[in-house]
Amino acid sequence: MRNLRWLWILVGLAFGAWAGVPAHPPLVLRGEADLWGVAQGRGTASDPYVIENLRIDAAGEPFGLLIENVGRPLVLRNLEIYGATVAALRLHNVYLARIENVVLRGSAAGLLISRSEKVVVQNVVVQECHDGIRAMFSRELVFSGIRVSKAVTGLWFQGVQN
Repeated sequence: MRNLRWLWILVGLAFGAWAGVPAHPPLVLRGEADLWGVAQGRGTASDPYVIENLRIDAAGEPFGLLIENVGRPLVLRNLEIYGATVAALRLHNVYLARIENVVLRGSAAGLLISRSEKVVVQNVVVQECHDGIRAMFSRELVFSGIRVSKAVTGLWFQGVQN
């Protein structure tokens, strides 16, 4: 029942609440230094880096949000990302990340996770993406409350260890 409630909340966000939020351009964050000015927090367990409350229009760019080479706690929440040619959201070489209450849609892939460790993905909706979620060569991934619709491949794991 709780998961169903989250699904309706996320669907509402996808089609209603985001309508008045201006679209943000894609973000490419290639290391912790790139988080300054974009994320809140200091990257500690008690004060993680936080990127939240954004509607990102990738507008044909490869990624809506690309995060690489971050080895400190990171939270991505309350995001809508769409229109990417490769992936709406990509994490590469990231350690201790949490993705929650995110809508990914209209991209080649919704979420790509590669060479990352200790990533929690919770209450994520993926719509109209060829691949819903792809995880490659990563460890200790936790998924809950995932909803994938209108995808050729829902979940694809390759070389993932838990």
